[in-house]
Amino acid sequence: MIRASMRGVRSTSNGFVAAAILCAGLTLSACSAPAWSGTVSGRLLLRSGTAGTPDQPVSGTVIIGTPTVGHYGVWIPVDSSGTFKGNIITGTYPMIGQSPSFGNGKLTCYASPRSVTVTKGSKTMRDVICNAGPSW
Repeated sequence: MIRASMRGVRSTSNGFVAAAILCAGLTLSACSAPAWSGTVSGRLLLRSGTAGTPDQPVSGTVIIGTPTVGHYGVWIPVDSSGTFKGNIITGTYPMIGQSPSFGNGKLTCYASPRSVTVTKGSKTMRDVICNAGPSW
């Protein structure tokens, strides 16, 4: 079972934020999307920087930062297929990733654009790229 991790979570006056965070990274059978959230999905990819070489899916973690939980955000695990999916409360957040295949997990991978906007009931797809080539 894949589990979402909450790092740096601050307590809130209601359970809605905690429920949204716990839903990130879980299957719909385990946790359905709350009415005040949207779904963010995509792939974590390694880009070699060599022309003609396709991006490769990698395992790791995608982090969607939220003002409610601070800069640590919601951590969504990514398996070797490179795909991820999570239910996130509405708002606009920075989105980054890390992979053991990219700088031993010590370098940052970025979504393009670097933030994601989640609206009520939305389904947003955003890839996160670990760019091993020239910076972009």
